[in-house]
Amino acid sequence: MHIKETSDIVVVGGGLVGSSVAFRLAQSGYKVIVVDRGEPGNEASSAAAGMLAAQVGMEKDNPFARLCLSSREIFPEFVREIEDISSTKITFYRKGMLEVAKDDKGLRDLKKKYSLQESLGLHVENISNTEARKWGGGLDLSVKGGLFFPDDHWLDNKSLSIAVVRAAQKLGVKFISQMEIKKAEFKNRNLKELKSATHRFSANYFVLAAGCWSGELAKCFGLSVPVRPSRGQIIQLEIDKIIDHTIWCGGSYLVPRSDGCLLVGATIEDAGFDKSVTMGGLEEIFSSATKFAPWLKQARFLRAWAGLRPDSTDHLPILGKGEVLNLFFATGHFRNGILLAPITAQIISDLVLNGPTSSSLDCFSLKRFSNGKMNDKPNTATVSYFAGVDD
Repeated sequence: MHIKETSDIVVVGGGLVGSSVAFRLAQSGYKVIVVDRGEPGNEASSAAAGMLAAQVGMEKDNPFARLCLSSREIFPEFVREIEDISSTKITFYRKGMLEVAKDDKGLRDLKKKYSLQESLGLHVENISNTEARKWGGGLDLSVKGGLFFPDDHWLDNKSLSIAVVRAAQKLGVKFISQMEIKKAEFKNRNLKELKSATHRFSANYFVLAAGCWSGELAKCFGLSVPVRPSRGQIIQLEIDKIIDHTIWCGGSYLVPRSDGCLLVGATIEDAGFDKSVTMGGLEEIFSSATKFAPWLKQARFLRAWAGLRPDSTDHLPILGKGEVLNLFFATGHFRNGILLAPITAQIISDLVLNGPTSSSLDCFSLKRFSNGKMNDKPNTATVSYFAGVDD
């Protein structure tokens, strides 16, 4: 005998993205249930570094770049709102980010980035090699210069994830943890019910926000959703220096914390659902980071971990509706899950409330993939999932 759970909306996946979507929907008056195989906010979203690097990661003016900028713009108010409702303090570092170049090609790339962002009216500052070395706590002499992005920030993503869950709960959202979705039932191209071994979930609308496991879970819906895990390993060090800014160089980053710790990352690996920490991964991180910050060799190792990012085929998020009429997607955020959580929640909430209002989301729709169509007979095979990492 299954326990029947009925609500207006069921969100599958309780990471930061899924919890934020549930929070916004509950604010709009909907009765919401969040189903997560693990503990909401404790698996994926807590493994990230918490960077809001909208400009550091911006090399072109395109819809994705504008999506990132829009989410960064609303982030401070989102944090304030979550703090007020959850009564939880979130550590928010609003000190800007520094990106440096170690060679001539890197410096040319930074100059292009500066020209683009200045032309768009974004706040970006050229930093000399001397200033860059000083700001970075004594970077290597080979550092040729850098850019400072005063509006790119970072935060404690673990405390944010916990606070969003608490805020959603205070608005009446019901979180059900340790729950594996196994089957889905349809009627007239609408998702009617989700089933676990012990529960049945029925709702008017469903949201798939299961991170890197969204592709596997979508098989229950008879859909091909091209999202797969991308492993990222991170090292936590204890340092004696005071670093005021997050520092980027190439694919490496240093993220300071208020407790004197420093996060150093990260790898991008195709390792399936394996979250192992490997010697090869740690060597890659350390070798890359010490090339521009040699003082890291004197830092004290504390721990290391790995998380799984939800990566789509084109590395862009999958947002909005597909072939299933009452199913919304909020997945595939790759390395920007933390940054894009507020705007994703706003988008999904607006779509549920008002329906599609423009074509601005077309480039993020599942329909952009030729295989993102519903099969005639949805697959009802057993599928388990973990919330994916949102970094």
